[in-house]
Amino acid sequence: SWLRSFIKVSIVLVHYSRPIPPPSSPRQFDIISISISINGIAPNSRSTAMLRSQIEEPPKSLGSLAGGSGDESLPSRRKSSAASKSDGVANGNGFSKEIAKAADAREERKKRRIRKDRARTKKEKPSAASSSSSQGSIVWTVLVIGLIFCMVDVVYIMAKVDKHHTVATNLVESVAERTAQKAAGVVAVPAAVRRGGGGDGGGSDTSNVGKSGDKTPILNLLKEAGVAINPDVDKELYDELPTWDEVVGLYGDKPVIHGLEMCDDFQAHSDPADHFVSTAGTFNSGTNLMAELLIANCHMPARMAKYGAINRGVRWQVPWGKHTPPGDDDFRLTHKTDKDKDIDATNILPAVTIRDPLFWLGSMCKHQYAAHWSHDSDDCPNFSADDDLKAFIQYSDFRKYHDSIVHHWNDFYNEYMNVKFHRLIVRFEDLVFHAKEVTETVCHCAGGEMRRDGRFKYIVNSAKKGKAAHGKIRTGYLDAIVKYGSAAKQYAVFKRRSDLEYVRDNLDTNLVATMGYKMPDVTKFD
Repeated sequence: SWLRSFIKVSIVLVHYSRPIPPPSSPRQFDIISISISINGIAPNSRSTAMLRSQIEEPPKSLGSLAGGSGDESLPSRRKSSAASKSDGVANGNGFSKEIAKAADAREERKKRRIRKDRARTKKEKPSAASSSSSQGSIVWTVLVIGLIFCMVDVVYIMAKVDKHHTVATNLVESVAERTAQKAAGVVAVPAAVRRGGGGDGGGSDTSNVGKSGDKTPILNLLKEAGVAINPDVDKELYDELPTWDEVVGLYGDKPVIHGLEMCDDFQAHSDPADHFVSTAGTFNSGTNLMAELLIANCHMPARMAKYGAINRGVRWQVPWGKHTPPGDDDFRLTHKTDKDKDIDATNILPAVTIRDPLFWLGSMCKHQYAAHWSHDSDDCPNFSADDDLKAFIQYSDFRKYHDSIVHHWNDFYNEYMNVKFHRLIVRFEDLVFHAKEVTETVCHCAGGEMRRDGRFKYIVNSAKKGKAAHGKIRTGYLDAIVKYGSAAKQYAVFKRRSDLEYVRDNLDTNLVATMGYKMPDVTKFD
């Protein structure tokens, strides 16, 4: 359409660049006719024809027109006189004199005009040629520029076509390579496992290995996430940051991911193009952070190759509901959320998030969601009260009871530990201190790939914001590092030793140990 418009404009330019032809000579006769009419003589058809012939072919002398002795023969003069009389023109002699005067004046003007035209023609010939050449140059310049733009447009379109073809080809080749590896018995090991992790954990993140008391790994982590802190300018905020030694003391030096032995079986159990990676977990366990990290950094190439680039294969939650316990297989396979009605539950690999139970209890006291138990929001948790400690969770289709809110933590994650379907269980704290490695491991386990540009996008913002030193805006990611890297903040929610003892006595020690957490230390109140 752009090329058609350009051609139309070019045609218009060429049309209007042509020289305009001069007026024809009959206009001179019209002036003579008007002059005769002004003198009171109405020219008839014969006199009009005579005057036109005299203008187009002037006589050799004026005598013939005036009746004098000229080169014209006497019979011609007589014919003219007879014609004048036959036309009924009065005062023939007067008419002849008037005509003679007009003819003399016309002849003189014509001669002067001819002389001027000849002189002007000599002067204007070069300029006319120059003008014509200039007009032609403008037209050709516009045409050449238009053709250049057309060529650039073609090159741009071809580059885009080639780019999309390359992306599609890479997706198809990636799927074909994975299929060939499986057929040959070659197992694609997730990145964390290749670096030395086991079935229940990933390899160590060497970028965050620091000396005792060293905050450099934390600063590097924040810088990589785009939250730079200057220790000299932001001294108050810098002092709040945990040391890497404190982080390792709480969670170990590497992330813990349970269920990596299921990765290959999940990828091979059905068509990879129908597979998804998603999230699940109880309330306040970090499901949103896990989902956002996967959405920002992971995609499923087999699904994109089959259904288009918009189908990236990452879902916000599992079809049966991310907060719903998975123990009832019939419910898990048949229940669908509004946006997951056509999704096969067996084609989803959920990354189930779990949070340190002490931090988790503090979050539940602030936001209980669908959990119900007897507690005072100003004194929570309070397991020393005489009230019944039993809790229940009101799900959309059923209600589930637990001996206490602590037992809900045990029961929910033990169900995910014991299921037969494919799933991973990841720690929320590892999404804070090992976000890149955990996200990459989960993505690869599901058969996905990370961003092609090699960048990793951290999730640094949240609804919770406050002001740090020197008026800088604190992000949710910065607050998470400060909070979850401190052992003191881990126990801050507890006001009585008896509450901590109740948690210690009722937590599932096997579950705590499997996920790399530590049992509560009641000596913190000594």
